Amino acid sequence: TRAEHNSQLVIGELPPPAPAGTPAVLFGRRGVDSEELIAYELGIRQQPNENIYWDLALFYNVYENLVAFRPTMPAPAIPTFEFFNGESGDAYGLELYVQLVMTDSWRLSSWYSFVRLDLDADPRAVATGAVNSGATPRNQVRLTSSWDIGCNKEFDLMARYVDSMPSIGVPSYLTMDARLAWRPRCGMELSLVGQNLLDSPHQEYSTSVFSGDVPTQVQRGVYGMLVWER
Repeated sequence: TRAEHNSQLVIGELPPPAPAGTPAVLFGRRGVDSEELIAYELGIRQQPNENIYWDLALFYNVYENLVAFRPTMPAPAIPTFEFFNGESGDAYGLELYVQLVMTDSWRLSSWYSFVRLDLDADPRAVATGAVNSGATPRNQVRLTSSWDIGCNKEFDLMARYVDSMPSIGVPSYLTMDARLAWRPRCGMELSLVGQNLLDSPHQEYSTSVFSGDVPTQVQRGVYGMLVWER
């Protein structure tokens, strides 16, 4: 892209031990090539009867020429970095989805994801995917219960588990959302939603030197919503 070939970006402050306020500057470089991906996917889905449905997908990705950053040489007074193709590797995993119709008014669904990254970076590279391989949760699980209460009310419970991300210091967490909805008339819905009911507060991501974002603790929350369709 133009940014990777011709850019000069002030991308935030360097962390300690650099002096406070020391900027990090990122430069484009003409020699950067496009990233390459070969993706292999295999899937199967089946509905043995009207009450059960499941879907399984497997994938294996091969990455080449991944774009990373490296310090420019010779090192100037202000730390500067440049784009370069400094990384390659593999990623593989699976996704499984299952839906069960328990009764005419009650449905259960579950989703599971497994991802494994194996990326190798040039020794000069910084802030790379190889460093952040542990920034992708290896296991994630979501369970949903949907219950129709009468002809105009719904009650949903949505639990989710996210595995730890050790390279950025984010522990695993388990939390749950709940939703109660009422349709007093055709085209109108009132709902009350509670979020992060089991684990509050909790951290879901970490800071990045190159984007300047700051992690926050995700809090428990409640909100109401009105939908009116004409």
